[in-house]
Amino acid sequence: MSLRGLISLLSRGVAMALGVAVVFGVGAPQSAAAQDQLGGYYLGIDEAQGWSVTLTALGTGGFDGLLVDQNGVNYPFMAGGDGNLAEARVEISGQPLFLRFSPRPVGLVSFWIPVNASGELNVEEVRPYAFLREGVKLPEMPERLSPPPEQLGSYMEPVSFLSSYEFWQPQEVGRGYANLSEPFRALIRLYAHVHTDVLWKLCQSRGTPPGIVEALQGQNVVCPDVLGSVAESQRSGSFERYKTDLTAQKQMLMDAVRCTQGGLSEEQCVTVAKFTSQAAISLETARTVLSRY
Repeated sequence: MSLRGLISLLSRGVAMALGVAVVFGVGAPQSAAAQDQLGGYYLGIDEAQGWSVTLTALGTGGFDGLLVDQNGVNYPFMAGGDGNLAEARVEISGQPLFLRFSPRPVGLVSFWIPVNASGELNVEEVRPYAFLREGVKLPEMPERLSPPPEQLGSYMEPVSFLSSYEFWQPQEVGRGYANLSEPFRALIRLYAHVHTDVLWKLCQSRGTPPGIVEALQGQNVVCPDVLGSVAESQRSGSFERYKTDLTAQKQMLMDAVRCTQGGLSEEQCVTVAKFTSQAAISLETARTVLSRY
């Protein structure tokens, strides 16, 4: 994956994240389960290659943290925060830094902000570093990545949505999902694993994305269930199997869409129709899908 694609996936919105007031100790403590969505062991990529970070949720709130550099030097720290954001002050190689950890679908982004001699943050020199959760692989960038819709009400081509939504931000996924015609949204719901993955993206939004209410209907879950289950699959090592199964079902769903558009042969569409019929009577929901991982 190119660096541009990686930053799009892991760290788009740096300016927005830094626009929030930078204070040590953010918000009220959440439950240990909520904190654990950010907790875990992460490996650096690109400019952070060779580094690792561990965040261990504390029952009293916040995290016990450890950074390890390329040479194996340890930098322990305590971070305030919760499952959505963690912040700490750390001195690395003699340089005081303010660190902000922000979760992403496959890992986290750590923003490093130098602290000057007066104790002030030099936000002009902030650097984002991407970390992958251990055992998680980045999805392959499609040959033709479609741009996300900029507004509601525009036409969303369903195959373009299915091949690209993993690389969009949650609000963008919401606009794309809402801009699909109702028959295609209904078809996605039949393919429960794909629908669950779309729901996972929607649930990562800090606001209320378009389409989230409809997407949750009949799934027997709420967003904390989805986020917690996927985070647990990443920690347990079953997330790769989740993604492998998703890829297989998504390909079948895209074939089903192409059949409705006359893009595949009649013989091919007979096989796809059988799979769609089986999916329709399976009564699968996001809850049953997530329970397997």
